[in-house]
Amino acid sequence: MDGEREVLEERLAGANRHVAVGRLLVDRQRKSISAGQLGAHHLGLATELLVELEQSLRLHLADRNRLRKELAKLSSRLTRVQKRNPASAAVSVRTSRTRS
Repeated sequence: MDGEREVLEERLAGANRHVAVGRLLVDRQRKSISAGQLGAHHLGLATELLVELEQSLRLHLADRNRLRKELAKLSSRLTRVQKRNPASAAVSVRTSRTRS
């Protein structure tokens, strides 16, 4: 399960990066539109792009939230296993220390 946890943590880190970049892009696009320096044609394109960026951000947020839930479930399962079998918890701790 430790390997599964590591994979989920890596995927969550990637999702967090995507959310951060997405927020920056949405903010930059909103500022570009609100600056009022675009012609009608360019304003329409800029607004369409903003809609697409916002949709992409919503998808990244949903993915991040799903990964957080998966990680929480896995952590809960690990905690239950460790409470039932303290010896397996000690082995798990020793194994993870030798990997470092």
